[in-house]
Amino acid sequence: EGKEKTFHIIYHEASHQYIHLYMGREVDIPTWLNEGVAEYFFGGEFQANGSFTIGVNRERIGTMKEALRTNKYVLLEEIFRYTQAQYYANSEMCYAEGWAIAYFLWRTPNKLYAGRLDKYYEVLRSTGDAEQARGEAFGDLDMARFEEDWKKFILDL
Repeated sequence: EGKEKTFHIIYHEASHQYIHLYMGREVDIPTWLNEGVAEYFFGGEFQANGSFTIGVNRERIGTMKEALRTNKYVLLEEIFRYTQAQYYANSEMCYAEGWAIAYFLWRTPNKLYAGRLDKYYEVLRSTGDAEQARGEAFGDLDMARFEEDWKKFILDL
């Protein structure tokens, strides 16, 4: 457990380094994205053949499912705008939710969401503007439907 968890933490922390290098130090990366993607990579494992696969984050899935079942999660519209202080004030919930957002956007078979997180990354990287990135990546979505599709996907895991 200890050695395995250490490696997962390393994957999490390494993803922060990658995101910052990719975006550039001058870009203020929204906390949901920074921590959510780091938690996505936390779920990774090296296989015997040397490949790296990413599965469900076992540290976060229970928290997220319970929050969705009891409606004690942060609305997507809100968490996308959370400051780092707001995110860390409810860190157990927000880390789980950040993970669930990244996992959904990269793993859902629903074509409506294909490429949206990559679009967010690209706009944020080129403009440094999180609101513009959110608008270009998610602005054409019905947010209520987005949230319902996301909730169903996570609850079905």
